[in-house]
This record gives sequence, structure tokens and C-alpha cells, in this order.
Amino acid sequence: RQRHTDLQKELKDAMARLEEVDGEEKDAAAELPKVDRGIQQEAARANEAQDEWRALGGEALRERIKEWQAKIAEWETDKPELAQVKLVAYHNSLPYFCEYFGCRVVAFVEEFAGVAPSPSHVARLIEQVKADAIPEVTFQPFHDKRLPAMLGEKTGCHVVVLPTSVGAVDGTSTYEDLIEMMTELIITHSKGA
Repeated sequence: RQRHTDLQKELKDAMARLEEVDGEEKDAAAELPKVDRGIQQEAARANEAQDEWRALGGEALRERIKEWQAKIAEWETDKPELAQVKLVAYHNSLPYFCEYFGCRVVAFVEEFAGVAPSPSHVARLIEQVKADAIPEVTFQPFHDKRLPAMLGEKTGCHVVVLPTSVGAVDGTSTYEDLIEMMTELIITHSKGA
């Protein structure tokens, strides 16, 4: 609105200067008030549209917040069951998810992030999964499946592909879908190997 006021002032100054000019230029100056009215009308329409958008946006945001609160309340019911879960993860891809839901990642397939595990680390993992009766090994769609599959074969644990982003796998077109799929997969496969 300040910019609109500045433009009006510039326009009035220009009109004052043009009134001093004779001839054809003076006729052009006579058209300036019409241009000014047009600018004011368009600015008013823009302000109305912006106010309407803000009102709709605010309502949509309030509605979305209510939807999220309902989803969070729904997910809270999964927390006790997920808090009992111990798992081996390929990589530390889900620290916030695990922290929120209380899942315990007891080991990682990658001993060091981004580095293929050594044979001795894999042997220790196999022993740990067997000794602690860890029911599942998780990995993401972009990880190599061979190592988790081998761990599953050697230990009898479930091998679970967990998506970590919206759209990573079918059925995860929204963030809510993603969280629901992840919680369902972890709970389902934690029931024992």
C-alpha cells in the first residue's frame, strides 16, 4: 500500500509538471487522472483479492492443523507398541522417527555411514540378531538388498523395506501415508521371525 501511495504522489507531481506544457502534451496530461483512477481501481481489486486469499488460506491452514492433530493422536496410539521394537537398520536414516515412536535401533548394517560393512561386522550382526531375537532388519528402497536379505536368511528375521520419503514407494503420496506405512510395517514385522 505504501508503494501505491508513492506512485500516486509521483503521478500528481508529473501532472503538475505537464500542466506547464502547451499543446498536445497538455492533452496527454488531461488523460492522467483517468490513468490514476484505473491504477487505484486495480490496486483496490488486488487488495481485495489478497484479503480474500489470506482469509481462505487461514481457514485452510486451520483445517489442515486439525487434520494433523487428529493424525498425531492416532499415531500416539501406536507408540507403546513401537516402543517395544528392537531392530537393525541398514543406515541411520530414521533417527527422528525412531526417537518419536521409541523404536530401538540396536545396530546398523553399515558399521560406518556410507561404507560397506566388513565381513567381521556382518558376522557380529548375525550373532547379535540371533542372540537378542531381533525380529527385523530395515533398509530403504535405494539400499542394496543383498546384505539385508542375507541377514534374513541366516537369522530368520524379517527384512523390511522402509520408505523414507513421500512417493518413494506406492501408497506414500502424502506424509501421513508415509508415517502410517512405516509404523504398520514395523509393527507387523516385529511380531517375531
